[in-house]
Amino acid sequence: MNSFFHSLIRPPRQLACVLAAILLVIALANVFVGLGSSRIHSWDEARHGVSACEMMESGNYIVNTYSFRPDYWNVKPVLSFYNNMLGMAVFGKNNFGMRFFSAFCYLIVAALTFYLLWRESGPAAALAGAAAFIVSPTNWTHCFRTGDPDAAFMMFCFAAFVCLWYSRRKAWLLPAAAALLALAFLTKSFHVGVPGILAVIFVLANWKKYSWRHLLAAVAAGLAPVLIWGIARYCADGWRFFESMISLDLLGRMSEEQLTEHQASPWYDYFGTLNHYLLVIPLGTLAASAVLFCVFKFKGARGFLSVSGSLWKWAAFNFAFSFVAFSCCNVKLSWYIFPSLLYLPVVFGVFFQMACDWLREEADRKRGMLHILPPLVIIAGCFVWICVGEGKAIRHLVKLEPQRSVLTDGESAGELRGGVFCCVAPNGKSLLPDQKYLLVIRFLGGKTVLHDVEEYKNDPGGALLLCTFEDDKHDDALRIQAEKFASKHGLHLIRSTYGQALFRVAEPPADSNTIKQESDES
Repeated sequence: MNSFFHSLIRPPRQLACVLAAILLVIALANVFVGLGSSRIHSWDEARHGVSACEMMESGNYIVNTYSFRPDYWNVKPVLSFYNNMLGMAVFGKNNFGMRFFSAFCYLIVAALTFYLLWRESGPAAALAGAAAFIVSPTNWTHCFRTGDPDAAFMMFCFAAFVCLWYSRRKAWLLPAAAALLALAFLTKSFHVGVPGILAVIFVLANWKKYSWRHLLAAVAAGLAPVLIWGIARYCADGWRFFESMISLDLLGRMSEEQLTEHQASPWYDYFGTLNHYLLVIPLGTLAASAVLFCVFKFKGARGFLSVSGSLWKWAAFNFAFSFVAFSCCNVKLSWYIFPSLLYLPVVFGVFFQMACDWLREEADRKRGMLHILPPLVIIAGCFVWICVGEGKAIRHLVKLEPQRSVLTDGESAGELRGGVFCCVAPNGKSLLPDQKYLLVIRFLGGKTVLHDVEEYKNDPGGALLLCTFEDDKHDDALRIQAEKFASKHGLHLIRSTYGQALFRVAEPPADSNTIKQESDES
């Protein structure tokens, strides 16, 4: 029995490596299965994807555009688009390429969590903490499986957290942490304010460990990337972008007045987010663990706080401070608190290691079940959360909705690559399609023109007409509406599906290679 407890608490290096490999396989499956085939979300992912495609096509890597016009609505700095461009440069302009860097950030955060806990607490802590992060349900929405900038932002923030922690021993890591926070700002702008404040608190608490050279180097490393981008952006379009950035991305999310498209939320809104993602389970496990440690192990809260290591305390403070800070903001979207959740696996891993050490001590003393039960309860609670979290991950993969579009589904879809599309609304007036549809056009290398139906009929110029109807309309009802639209305007319906219909002029071109109308699917 003692040998079993010793293997559980301090697993041999070979066993730890095997378990780490299993975790890696699970992580790869969680983040890469269906990554390129799941549907595009019409939020930040789609808009960033459109801008990234246009920046790659135009060769302007400073000014983000939407429909090839400077975008003053999505006022994130330029690095948030580089993440998408990097993946698309390697894997092509498609869903997988757009999302690859986000998935890669997931693996980096998992590796950093494992490394930090292995060094500071032990192999059991590293395995448990990495597992807690890998299975967290918040990883899949608006984060590591999408083309949103949140994944890179979280990776930069957590890497800065790790560098700050080790800067107490190696002061040269302080400038590295500052540079990482600068990259986080260039990814998601003023959201870096909260981890930035935490970094200042950490430096003030450990100021004796740094010389003035280290502090000056940190200031320079933090300001240099931001200033370089700021000067380049100012040379491109002056102050306009910065004015929009401050009014929309900073004041609009903190002010009581509604300056953005998002509604204000009550201060307790994020407690509902924790419940939605079942995070009450790990939080409850951690709270119960702290109580058991205080009562049975350290004989009081003072002993628990003084004997235990300081890593979990700093990580817990980071979580609590971030959660409260984002709760004080006017606009509350669920993914705003995702960065604060990165610190929970650190606490989770440390507590798991402490429970294992406690269990070993009681087993060595051959104490009764009453003394062994508290650490067993903590360990069992940790395993319950890991199993529940992975179950949620599997459920998410099973329920993935595939990507569908009228432009990519069909026998003649390949002929549309590089085409020109005149985009209209059901009333025949010109209308830029929803950003998720526009992204599909950009993936195809296509162009959009904004004319109404009559202007298109007078001079089609080789373009096809793309009309966007209701997104949730059934295919049969959509086809009836599309046929009425074609009959009304004298057009020829090519096909209709997934909320859109594709048309051409009624007179078929003489060229035999043009797209022919597809037969109805049985």
